[in-house]
Formats: sequence, C-alpha cells, structure tokens
Amino acid sequence: MKRDRQSGFTLMEIMIVALIISLLAAIAVPSYRLARRRAGAKACVNNLRILDAAKEEWAMVNNLAEGSVPGEADIKPYLGREFWPVCPAGGVYTLQPIGVNPTCSINGEHVLP
Repeated sequence: MKRDRQSGFTLMEIMIVALIISLLAAIAVPSYRLARRRAGAKACVNNLRILDAAKEEWAMVNNLAEGSVPGEADIKPYLGREFWPVCPAGGVYTLQPIGVNPTCSINGEHVLP
C-alpha cells in the first residue's frame, strides 16, 4: 500500500515557532531601548565634557577670570571639530560662566556631567 504524504510543517509547529520568536522579541526589545537610552546619556555627558574643556581652554588663552561667559563663537575654535555638538536626546547645551559646568536641558530639566 502506497501512502501519498505531503511534506511541510503542521499548524502546531508553526505556532510553536511563532511563540518562541515572540518571547525572544519581548525580551530583546526592552533591553535594546534601555541600551540605546544609556548610550545617548553617555554621549550627552561626553559632549558636555568637550564643551567644558573648550571653554576652559578659551579662558586660559585669553587670560580670563572665573565668571566670564563665553559665546558659542568664542569656543568653537577650541572644540577640535568644525561643528557644534548636538545632544542625542534633543536637548540644548547651555554654556555657563567659567568655573561652572555647562548644562544640557532635556524637557526643561538640567543634566550635569
């Protein structure tokens, strides 16, 4: 007796594979979002450090005392790059007087390095 059997996957096998994939996605997506948020925060802090170093170098070159406030155009030559750093979270960097760390405003909150 010859049986004609079609090859392929059963509905149950496909459902089990779909369940496993969805479980892996449920674990991976939140971890990915958290890692991305942490990387953005670290990039923001690094940009603040670069701005602070450029601001301090500007003050030393020009023999300025603490309390002097530089402008964006003043410290641009000391940044070591041709563009102003951009916050990955969409915040705005604010230069403070010499001796005070620059800040990044994200949704109205100030984040210090």
